[in-house]
Amino acid sequence: ADAMATLTQELCGDGEIIVKFEGGSSIGWAGINMRETLDPASKKVQMMQNGSFFGRREVRTMTNGFAFPQQMFAFGKPWMRLVRNGDQFSGYISANGVNWQFVMTQLVSMADCIEVGMVATTINVNTTYTATFSNVQVIQTGDGLQAVPNTIAQSN
Repeated sequence: ADAMATLTQELCGDGEIIVKFEGGSSIGWAGINMRETLDPASKKVQMMQNGSFFGRREVRTMTNGFAFPQQMFAFGKPWMRLVRNGDQFSGYISANGVNWQFVMTQLVSMADCIEVGMVATTINVNTTYTATFSNVQVIQTGDGLQAVPNTIAQSN
């Protein structure tokens, strides 16, 4: 159901992922997601971009359901941030990784432990798409935990 490559780690409870999209190799989309499982049709909240004027947010609220995409204006804002607070997921974009612009919120009931990470997908099934990210952070919050970055991948 999801024709994409992902790099993920488990996140239990509340938290967030922050990345800077540095670019892609051809025509495609790259970004971040939070999904209930690694199953191809699991519930998910996802934000992507391709370096053009637009970004894309995509949400699947039920397993095996349709993933509802919606475009957003994102020119000059390569930073993406997804925040989980219980079943509420909020998305932000930024030009500098400091000042964030709110772009979405969605309620999706998911298990306490989910997969969080980066995603890349091509528009043309006959080509390979490679995305480059930097400043990748996964931060677990809630239950008195400090917001301490846990770097899962970094490309400078």
